[in-house]
Amino acid sequence: MPRLGDLQLKNEPLAQEQVQSLDDLQESGSFTPMLQPGSYEFLVPANVDDAFEIIEGATGKAWTETSTGDQGIAVNFDDAHPLKIVDAPHNMKNRIGEPYKARFGNNQRDWKIGGVASKVRDFLYLLKKLGEKVIPANNREYAIALVKYAGKTFKAPVGVSWNCNKNRKARFWQVTAATPQGAEVETQQPGCGKRLYTDKDVKPGADGLYPEKVQCPQCSAIVRGFSNIEITREA
Repeated sequence: MPRLGDLQLKNEPLAQEQVQSLDDLQESGSFTPMLQPGSYEFLVPANVDDAFEIIEGATGKAWTETSTGDQGIAVNFDDAHPLKIVDAPHNMKNRIGEPYKARFGNNQRDWKIGGVASKVRDFLYLLKKLGEKVIPANNREYAIALVKYAGKTFKAPVGVSWNCNKNRKARFWQVTAATPQGAEVETQQPGCGKRLYTDKDVKPGADGLYPEKVQCPQCSAIVRGFSNIEITREA
């Protein structure tokens, strides 16, 4: 292996990183801290044309060779194609510049809009927030419509919910001789399925912020809150 002095290294600068500090570099398996509810502004990535996936139209699940339903399309703002937070509520200004993951499909979902049962396509609401006027006629038109807004921003509210997931091992707060101050302990018991929502189930603290972790009122498991873009709501 050559010594450093023997390497013919160029001094040309590399492409700019998406983070400003190594402290901001996310590691695999880590949790992104929960956003507080409020109105945010997001930047569509320049490489959005590479962020599409085929889905089963009825369910929004990833398309496979065994899929039998109508074919739909989704845009997956994942680690390689994240949205970027460019504006945030006053108590979340420190989160500006962070990547944000989300996924929107053109499958129809049952939802209530203004208290009325509706068939909702998340993708259409995303296009509306970006300023699109024409309803796409097919999957290709959905993708083409969104690609026009690469590098553009949209505003949308973010909400928070806590899900005591039935499909995951629950964590409980336990006090033992070894941990007299208490500690979170993972068990073999799954969550109970209870969902909690801001104000209705979880209240903000004295600082006006909602806690990221709460105790499930039904089974006492420790539940982590997750933020989601509420694309059907007005910003």
